[in-house]
Amino acid sequence: MFNEEKIAEKAIDRVIEIIRKIKAKVKLIVVNDGSRDDTLQILNNKRRIYPGK
Repeated sequence: MFNEEKIAEKAIDRVIEIIRKIKAKVKLIVVNDGSRDDTLQILNNKRRIYPGK
């Protein structure tokens, strides 16, 4: 993600919701591509909320 603070939180929540709904065994990898906004902070927060899930 690059400068996606406006959509990052909802996008990750939606992907997690879909993964849980279909009961898929996947590893979600999200990359911050040098964002200059709060994208990294949002991604780190989501990592704490969904550790290893």
